[in-house]
Amino acid sequence: MSQESSGEASRPAVAGRAAGGKVRGFTPLATGTRLGELVVQSVLGAGEFGITYITEHEKRSKRYVLKEYFPRMIARREGYALRPFPTQLAAYKWGLERFLSEARGLQQVKHAALVEILGITQTGGTGYVGMAYEAGRDYSIWLHEHKRIAPQEELDKILAPLLEGLALAHAAKVYHFDMDPDCILIRDNGTPVLVDFGVFRVGMRRRLPAGDPKARPYSAPELQVGTEGPVGPWTDVYSLAGLLYLSVTGKPPMSAFERSGGGVLPSAATSAQGKYRSDFLAAIDAGLRLNPAQRPRTVGDWSKVLLRANGSRWLPRFSRAQENPDATAANPAPPAAAPTAREREEQQPISLGAPTPPPVQPSADPAPASATVENPAQDTPKTASAQPVRAVRTAIAALFGLIIGGTAGTFASYLFALLRQDCTANCAAPLILPLACLGALIGACEGLRYAKRTEVSQGDYDF
Repeated sequence: MSQESSGEASRPAVAGRAAGGKVRGFTPLATGTRLGELVVQSVLGAGEFGITYITEHEKRSKRYVLKEYFPRMIARREGYALRPFPTQLAAYKWGLERFLSEARGLQQVKHAALVEILGITQTGGTGYVGMAYEAGRDYSIWLHEHKRIAPQEELDKILAPLLEGLALAHAAKVYHFDMDPDCILIRDNGTPVLVDFGVFRVGMRRRLPAGDPKARPYSAPELQVGTEGPVGPWTDVYSLAGLLYLSVTGKPPMSAFERSGGGVLPSAATSAQGKYRSDFLAAIDAGLRLNPAQRPRTVGDWSKVLLRANGSRWLPRFSRAQENPDATAANPAPPAAAPTAREREEQQPISLGAPTPPPVQPSADPAPASATVENPAQDTPKTASAQPVRAVRTAIAALFGLIIGGTAGTFASYLFALLRQDCTANCAAPLILPLACLGALIGACEGLRYAKRTEVSQGDYDF
């Protein structure tokens, strides 16, 4: 989820724009619109799949961020509801389901380097996610302040909590998959927070007209349209390695699409030689390998070279995510300070209901008749639309295993007959059925195991 909206996020300068105007093809909620306990103040950002608002809690006098699912290419606003275009209904519903389920998954993961989800609701044909407001600047602005080349010590300081937070998210099967400089905010105290988790955007792009693949230099090759590579922690390693490549060279990496077509990416070890630790640069290059099997498999494995090998004093702790069970003894975490009463109040969940119009001012025009509100269906459980696809995949794998195993069993019976010199062709007949059945059973079981491994390796995400 994001402090700014997914995709082509607007910069903080847009925060003061009235929420009632047009924003890049969107019709945002009007200023003063209430959603449960939150009141919309302004638009923070807008992208290809959503609008992000700054809101204020009616009781706590505190700012929160509200993100609305709004894929602008396939839906329009009618009053406070969203209506997908009839030809894109399936893609819209898939994206909404994934948007909400990802938010619920991230809501269970708590870490200072991960955006905090405080409320989720589905109403008016769309979904909303309430998040903690994080004051700070995004990673690209932070890099600009460092003249586009960040010092080693500063990178180490930011990387350690990011890697720790990512490891914790990955342990909960929550992945980012859409990391770029807009997805990392640097707080005023110098600590990072990762926002804009967006696996649903990857799947939506595969269901809509393809954009320019060169425009996503941080996207792993296994996420490109038409590829079927396994996805997992190593996919986020690629994106973060791309951000580090930008940090040490001053230039974004060549996109995976261009590299797959023959383009050559200059290595970080060569481009930034002598400016950073050699193992640090080698780890960046390892994270940017096109073949997923050749990358570090987890952020814990990656950090051993990225930060630990040369004694960086900013060492991530992976004990909570079970990335490194020995890390706690070697690098014990300091005891957490007890939160204050105000902090405990701010961390409480927020209630999100159906949108209601802002108070009508005496000079305001009457509300349009189309501004109706559907009955809320808060926290609608995740549907099972992905289940038929998985069932078909499993059935196909089992069928192939059955055929291959049965054929192998039949062949084995004939081979047995040929190896026995005293056995005629009729000698093999009694063996054909049992060996074919045994081979078919083994093949079907192996097919099911393969289907299960594939499902796990793809992080349970149906793109």
